[in-house]
Amino acid sequence: MSVAAVKLDLAHRLLFVVPALTFLFLALGDLSQVSALGRVGGWLGLLCAGIAWYLSFAVVTEETWGRKVLPLG
Repeated sequence: MSVAAVKLDLAHRLLFVVPALTFLFLALGDLSQVSALGRVGGWLGLLCAGIAWYLSFAVVTEETWGRKVLPLG
């Protein structure tokens, strides 16, 4: 999905790349028993949630008002 999102704006690209990194760090933290990797994965998950909230708000606002209100990159 990240490859397919290359032609989209920055917010959509981040929405596919950040969860992939999140799962990678969470898996590496679990497999290696290094808690710092799991912690990084947790922070990346929170970043992913923030990006998703911002993106959904920007898209709904654009559809509602018929113009770009928030930048998507």
